[in-house]
Amino acid sequence: MRMIVGFLRKALVLQVRFTLTASPTPQSLHFLPHHFYPFSSSSTSISTSERSESFTVSYLIDSCGLSHKDALSASKLLRFETPEKPDSVLAFFNSHGFSKSQTSKIVKSLPRLLASDPDKTLLPKLQFFYSKGASKPDVAKIVVSTPGILKRSLENQIIPSFNFLKDFLQSDEMAITVVKRFSRILLFDLHTYVASNMNALQEFGVPKSNIAGLLMYRPMAFMVNPNLFRKNLEEVKKMGFNPSQMKFVLAIQAMRAGGESCWERKIDIYKKWGWSEEEIRLAFTKSPWCMIYSEDKIMAKMDFFVNKMGRESSLIAHRPFLIGLSLEKRIIPRYSVVQVLLSKGLINKDISLVVLFESTEKTFLERFVNAYKEEAPQLIKLMMIGFLRKAPVLQVRFNLTASPTPQSLHFLLDHLYLFSSSSSTSISTSEKPHPFTVSYLINSCGLSHKDARSASKYVHFETPDKPNSVLALFNSHGFSKTQTSKIVKKEPQLLLSDPDKTLLPKLQFFYSKGASWPDIAKIVVCSPSILKRSLENQIIPSFNFFKDFLQSDKMAITVVKRFSRILLFDLHTYVASNMNALQEFGVPKSNIAGLLMNQPMAFMVRPNLFRENLEEVKKMGSNPSQMKFVIAIQAIRAGGKSSWERKIDIYKRWGWSEEEIRLAFTKSPWCMIYSEDKIMATMDFFVNKMGRESSSIARRPQLISPSLEKRIIPRYSVVQVLLSKGLISKDFSLSAVFQSTEIMFLHKFVDVYKEEAPQLLNLEHKEMKLNDVAEDCLFNSENPFTISLRVSYLHT
Repeated sequence: MRMIVGFLRKALVLQVRFTLTASPTPQSLHFLPHHFYPFSSSSTSISTSERSESFTVSYLIDSCGLSHKDALSASKLLRFETPEKPDSVLAFFNSHGFSKSQTSKIVKSLPRLLASDPDKTLLPKLQFFYSKGASKPDVAKIVVSTPGILKRSLENQIIPSFNFLKDFLQSDEMAITVVKRFSRILLFDLHTYVASNMNALQEFGVPKSNIAGLLMYRPMAFMVNPNLFRKNLEEVKKMGFNPSQMKFVLAIQAMRAGGESCWERKIDIYKKWGWSEEEIRLAFTKSPWCMIYSEDKIMAKMDFFVNKMGRESSLIAHRPFLIGLSLEKRIIPRYSVVQVLLSKGLINKDISLVVLFESTEKTFLERFVNAYKEEAPQLIKLMMIGFLRKAPVLQVRFNLTASPTPQSLHFLLDHLYLFSSSSSTSISTSEKPHPFTVSYLINSCGLSHKDARSASKYVHFETPDKPNSVLALFNSHGFSKTQTSKIVKKEPQLLLSDPDKTLLPKLQFFYSKGASWPDIAKIVVCSPSILKRSLENQIIPSFNFFKDFLQSDKMAITVVKRFSRILLFDLHTYVASNMNALQEFGVPKSNIAGLLMNQPMAFMVRPNLFRENLEEVKKMGSNPSQMKFVIAIQAIRAGGKSSWERKIDIYKRWGWSEEEIRLAFTKSPWCMIYSEDKIMATMDFFVNKMGRESSSIARRPQLISPSLEKRIIPRYSVVQVLLSKGLISKDFSLSAVFQSTEIMFLHKFVDVYKEEAPQLLNLEHKEMKLNDVAEDCLFNSENPFTISLRVSYLHT
């Protein structure tokens, strides 16, 4: 009976165990009865093995976040009938900073860890890593990468393996670096793999410092069959590498990275660019990195140097270091400067690529900017705006990945050609205006190729200056990249706006009315066309309409935050007309204000249809002077006619007559607002699990409101204890159990039976929070709408 504690204390354990959505699925509901049945000696209880399997699967889904498929698979490896032990394991991970996603991955990989003793089995291993300098986030990542670490012996496996690394590196910190990079290394026999391969490197003349460098940077390189590792060493040495140089170990890494198939594909790429096998060998000898970079990066660099700059492919083979330079941070910015100088005839077109791209920033500035400040003063501007100092502007404008796509490269080229007025290699802007726009939308705005092509039909530009200024405005006002992308996708023409004259005043207006910058970002993302409307003629008058009615800027902003598109409509045609209709029907202004703040979209209905809804609600018996009347309007409008009819059908399937449905709706309009899943789950619980008549729920439709996992299940588990002792009748009042306040429930069903059921006294009354989120909001909010709703709720 001690488990009853977990059911009630803030419903926290239930929340963790079940993690149901507001609308429980049939699967999640199926789990709940099996959890509380152990408290009942009912003949309907299922066998222990079946219950155990079902409980385990449900627990893995609801508490550990596994998919149904993964939970079924994991349940073959372990089963449990009570949640105490797995709960303690989850609590342990949570207390050590593991996220829910990380814990889920761990359980999926090693479900048997849920049967571990956290203090005896798990904690010592985590503490060991902490003692060696690893932070909690580091330890979480280590365990997620290799959950099997927690199954291995600390004394016989983990500590000896760690000490092996520490002894070689002479540092706990360096050893932890190795473990962070490849945590599985602790699970292997390091003497079979790592030690053998280290010895081979030393035999080939590789300095210990270089071996340590490879171990720290690429520990997986050592996890190779020693015979194959020696074969790699022989091959690298035959290619001309000096074992005493760091390039030797880089070459080993290059040969191991991606496997043999990846190596062959990169060889093929270089051959396609005309390199001979000897040129490939020489390039690899000079710069092993040329075989480590991704295939996309290799293609992009070669395409730029050969097709865009017109250089011989063999020239790059002789200077393979060029492939290691960043396109967007070095090559493109520097080449844009060269384009200006070429256009003025100030330098030779056959300028050395090494001088141009491999020189230091200081050397480049002196040789190509300062030396021509009289002849090409615009170069100083290029430097000042960030083309040369780590290219921050280019970073923002181009937002390229480490491996540029052909589309993103095309955009960059379009951009740099703008700085040349006469280069024979420049592309005609009149020939390809749209590709530039499409590329910009993809690379700077984050649109998909499909969305960018669609948006380019509505906006064209030949330079990035104006759209850059718009993106910079959004960025400076806290809009995320994702939010900006959504705005551009919906209203691409905003990229041609004047940020200071057109956009900024509108943002500042909302800010002046009390909206925070995150609020403003959400408002604009929901309705980007707000930024296209006139501030003076549309936005301000519409806002003032709400302010005048609600008598508060804050309340008016609440309306806009809930439904920002409302500012775009003719409010007199829709909102004002429907407000007047409500007043004519006798609805108090305070209730109209409540509906407006809670569900502003309810007013965006054709006035004739809105009046028909009012007539319908009134005919059903709702009193216009009560808050339930406007809730009923909201219920009729929510989801549309098809949703309304589906919910009617659900209640009919549970045996309700049309009259019962009408009366239930009149008593509690919310019964038609809840999702179909919630209605089905709650009715199933009361009728099939508790054995109550469906008609009794129709008479008390408020019973559909409480949360299954936060109120109904916890309270029913208490009732199960009392029923098992014969302390209450099985025909107890559902209203008394599920609709009473927390204090009343404790008094009536816990305190009264403290002698007969002392285990209930384990509950700490002051810590119990059984009411669900809806009731929390209902009884604590100071929102006028909620206050009115509170009164309505208490009088039902």
